[in-house]
Amino acid sequence: MEKTEGEVLKEKLFNNKKSGWRELLEEDKRNVFKFADEYMFYLNQAKTEKEIVYFSKEILLKNDFKDLKDVESVKPR
Repeated sequence: MEKTEGEVLKEKLFNNKKSGWRELLEEDKRNVFKFADEYMFYLNQAKTEKEIVYFSKEILLKNDFKDLKDVESVKPR
């Protein structure tokens, strides 16, 4: 059965996208929520530009980044 001209036009004009959320595995959904929780925590800790710099520096140092003031030379990897 062929579609009418109106049905074809409707398919072109209306957004029929499906949510990718439904296709995620449960583990991936948990990771999405974990990321969102961590991001909300970050936003609550760093509300001003100054706080963002200090809090971001703490995160970087905890993850084995080095402060440029403490490094004698920088070489590309």
